Amino acid sequence: MITNTFIEKTKKKIARAEVVSFDIFDTLLLRPYLSPRDLFLHIEIDQCLEGFAFARREAELSARKKNPDKQEICYDDIYNEIEARFASAKEIELNWELMVLQSNPEMKILWDYALELNKKVIVISDMYHSYEDLSQLLIKNEFHAFERLYVSSCYGKTKKKGILFEQVFQDLQVKPQDIVHIGDNKKGDFRTPAKLGIQAILYKQVAHQFLAINERARRFAEQNIPSLGKSILVAMLAIRWRKQTLQQDSSQYWDDIGYAYAAPLAYGYTKWIETTAQQKQLDHLLFDARDGFLLQKAFEHFHCGEIKTSYVYAPRLLNLVYRLDYDKRNIEHAQPIVDFYSQKYADIRELRDANSLIKANDYHEFIQVHKLKFESYAKEMYADYHVYIDAIVNKEESVGLIDSKTVAFTSQKMLEDVLQRPVQGFYWSTFLPYRTKKYAFEMFIPNNLNILDPNVFTKNWKFVELLLSAPEFSIQGVTREGQAIYKDNSGTDERIIKDNYAQIVQGAEVFFADVKAMFEQTPIYLEGQELVSWVNIFCDHPNSHDIKEMAEIKLAADVSHRRSVPLFAMKTSWLDFLKKPKATLNLLKTIMWRTPLQSLILHMLKPIKIKRKQTKQIKINFFPYLKVRYFLWTLSLFKRFSFQLSLGDHKKHST
Repeated sequence: MITNTFIEKTKKKIARAEVVSFDIFDTLLLRPYLSPRDLFLHIEIDQCLEGFAFARREAELSARKKNPDKQEICYDDIYNEIEARFASAKEIELNWELMVLQSNPEMKILWDYALELNKKVIVISDMYHSYEDLSQLLIKNEFHAFERLYVSSCYGKTKKKGILFEQVFQDLQVKPQDIVHIGDNKKGDFRTPAKLGIQAILYKQVAHQFLAINERARRFAEQNIPSLGKSILVAMLAIRWRKQTLQQDSSQYWDDIGYAYAAPLAYGYTKWIETTAQQKQLDHLLFDARDGFLLQKAFEHFHCGEIKTSYVYAPRLLNLVYRLDYDKRNIEHAQPIVDFYSQKYADIRELRDANSLIKANDYHEFIQVHKLKFESYAKEMYADYHVYIDAIVNKEESVGLIDSKTVAFTSQKMLEDVLQRPVQGFYWSTFLPYRTKKYAFEMFIPNNLNILDPNVFTKNWKFVELLLSAPEFSIQGVTREGQAIYKDNSGTDERIIKDNYAQIVQGAEVFFADVKAMFEQTPIYLEGQELVSWVNIFCDHPNSHDIKEMAEIKLAADVSHRRSVPLFAMKTSWLDFLKKPKATLNLLKTIMWRTPLQSLILHMLKPIKIKRKQTKQIKINFFPYLKVRYFLWTLSLFKRFSFQLSLGDHKKHST
């Protein structure tokens, strides 16, 4: 059991005190933003008040300059200085504070403890808000039964100057040493009261505590330009962390992954989908299984309009086997068709057993020779699929399809064929071969380079597919009643993912509930590039727990789910190197995460990588599988010959 030393030490001081005093903001109450000023930015964006955040800050500065004799200004002073076009924000800001402010569970423990001991509990705040407004905020967040509430704007005195504390001494007839005061401001809550003889306790803000122990969140918060969505996400993670540590909550790893990664991705993506679908006046959104499972949940949690949603099965495999729509040169297309029919139909199985099928063309020729059989079975299954889709989609509806990534638009192609009308596609992003440009689609993040860009698809797209997956096995078909036909004898890899994904969904549901509790239906503006950066930081900075958990995860590498590859990490033993040295070493070279021992073995067995381009270019790379490029030296002779030496990451492009 983990002991919260701050709480235990503070309780001892409370037990000996007569009066217990609390600060309000960032102590009793938490804003779900990294910076308090982000609340103004949130109002500006959501209420379409362009320039409000800056104007609000300037108005407060102006009010303080115009009232130099006042230790504290009041709320009216600020809005007397603001432009007339922002006058409506005065009430909006108050209501916003009431909506978003959260009780600090750490302080609630100390508050309740002080009341149990019959201590006098007071609240003292240097703040421009009124007594009535702050009292309402405290009571709404269950901080009841306080003896007094001291607000600097009401008294014209502040904690920082010490005069507001002197007011407390006078009112309560109490000695400074008999007061314990807790707050987060170094001057107003610690130095000044300590000089007066008060037992002052400096409280480190929850967000600062969280960033100090969470490297990934800290890197994310410090990366690039600050943004509203980033501010909210990190603050929400900090509040969740504080609750978990106090509740001694040994939450599951995958539950945390669901909260911190799956849910934010699903939220940000579906808010964009909602906006775009409304602009296009769509009636019905079809969320493609399995990538659409969590996306549909997120959409339904936060959509306030009248767009219908359905979860439909339209995977690539069904397009291959129902429509026989395949590339004859691609074995990943032709083989799954033959495998599927061989498993389902005895006569096809007998014919296949009589043939040796190895290359893509072998499978293509087999399909062509027995074309009538394949087409007959395909027509029968496709007719059932028509019944299934027709029962979901009305003829008059304008329809959108939600998927993750696409190259050939197979799901959209099949649904358009069934519905006999255009379908609007929604994708995280796409690759655009020339033959697919006829489809109507929108991208969450445009892929301008038309490559597997890590700034679009993240550094591990398979991880995103896992996050947006579903707690079900891969399917082999759909009945006309809409029942999924699952693959027989799903392997261990799929069972592990299915079990883990149930926990991912639980974590995601908690995130959605927290967003509603903090912001109701107000958007939190998680943008695509921020989400990509957040996932990429996860990819680049694993801890030992991540590597251990992810070593169990393998994802399908082909359409029929026959072959799996590690997602991030893998388990190895000396026996693996003895039995399959080359295969094991090759896998170690490809995985993103390695244990220290795996890295050592790889560097020992593969210390040098030599690449030659005819006789004109030689590249020698030492320890090529290090994560960082430490050194690069190039010698060029008359532009005819170049020799390059480098140390570290061989994948990094040389300049």
